[in-house]
Amino acid sequence: MEMLLNQLSSQTGNSRANYEVAAQCLQDKTLLAGIVEGTVNRDNNIVIDCAEVLTEIAKAQPVWIAPYGHLLPGLLNNKNNRARWEAMHCFALIAEYIPEIIEPMLDELMEIIEKDKSVIVRDYAIDTVGNYSKT
Repeated sequence: MEMLLNQLSSQTGNSRANYEVAAQCLQDKTLLAGIVEGTVNRDNNIVIDCAEVLTEIAKAQPVWIAPYGHLLPGLLNNKNNRARWEAMHCFALIAEYIPEIIEPMLDELMEIIEKDKSVIVRDYAIDTVGNYSKT
């Protein structure tokens, strides 16, 4: 796991690194566990990178990320806008696969849509509710 986290953008200074890590995970699903663990790392930069990697994986394989959907609400409280919008983007991509997580959060999502300071977070919250409605 540590080796994979060392390859993330914040650790390498390479803005493309997170996409490369996501590609590795798409080739070897077992690597996903290390990224999931990284979402609770003490280093917020690693948390943000891991959220981005999860989003990139969810674009190609949302069902791979759906079992970890329960971790995303915690990231929505992160003080860093990028962490929140990556988490909400990932949420939007997997929402139709996790209605049991989204349904109890609908009031919170509506509040985010109305009040969050980030337009990106609000937009992805709208996408999340819309994708949830497919269920």
